[in-house]
Amino acid sequence: MERVKGLVENKEVPVVSRPMKSAAGFVAVAVMVSLAVVTAQEPAPKAASAAPKQAAAPSPGRMEQLLTAWEGQSAKLRTLKVSLYRIDKSPEWDEEDHYEGTAAFEKPQRAFLDFRKVQTKLEADPKAPKDARKKKVVPVLDPVTKAPVARSHETIVCTGEEVWHYRYDVKQVFVYSLDKDQRKRALEEGPLPFLFDMRADEAHRRYEMALQGETEKFFLVVIKPKLQDDKESFSRAWVFLEPKYLLPSRIVLFSPDGKSTKDFRVANIQANKVIEPRYFKGVAPGKPWTVERNPGAATGTKDTRKAAPARGDQTARRPAAENAPLPR
Repeated sequence: MERVKGLVENKEVPVVSRPMKSAAGFVAVAVMVSLAVVTAQEPAPKAASAAPKQAAAPSPGRMEQLLTAWEGQSAKLRTLKVSLYRIDKSPEWDEEDHYEGTAAFEKPQRAFLDFRKVQTKLEADPKAPKDARKKKVVPVLDPVTKAPVARSHETIVCTGEEVWHYRYDVKQVFVYSLDKDQRKRALEEGPLPFLFDMRADEAHRRYEMALQGETEKFFLVVIKPKLQDDKESFSRAWVFLEPKYLLPSRIVLFSPDGKSTKDFRVANIQANKVIEPRYFKGVAPGKPWTVERNPGAATGTKDTRKAAPARGDQTARRPAAENAPLPR
């Protein structure tokens, strides 16, 4: 693994984002990450916790140059479709979950995110010393296809006017109507602005950004939120930018309490190609599914965005293909 110059800390840092406070934010953070990792051509470092020793950081002027170039490249991206592999780690609880999925995005305000939870097993790590061999979590592979064995976990669709959140565990669909301001916030919460639609002036207002590492294969940008709303989504983000197109190849999100991580990587990148309209349509599935619109509104909640189901506590799933013709 290539060592990165100037990584901020030389210690293990567990990380994973906590439940989102809104439906819009839930979509934003999830999709943004997916969309962010658009050109993963090179293998990323092994783990978020495997930080090299600290070295002299690049100059602030270099970060400004990178930010300007990053904004210019981001402006060229109109649509994006990627395959994702996500690893959630919570060392405090000794938990590690794997997910595979698909994300699609179309400017200005349409998005699709689908995740399937991967079945995993413990396997001896061949790289560990024989006298202290540790076990690592690996996906269970289908004996025929050799693909990971996975089951539907959740689907989120942002049509531009509404957010449709499919939950397989309870066979329910939650639909949130978004006004103009909410639609704007849905695509600006969390790290989405620097993952897909990077704007330098907005980045300066909301984040502390430092170029902490630079190699021939990637730039490492460490981002910390300034605003309270962003701090409720993440405490820090590591963004690995590939140097040719300045698009993220890997994103590591640190939870607000710094005790867990979500690590996203991508493949099968399709940028600026036509995406089928069905990806961005909310579909009401048949029985036994039920559809609930604007949950929380009847209780007098003024901002229905805050009534979104908690991400960490409720497994969200997608209707079966025969009932809801959403892309797999």
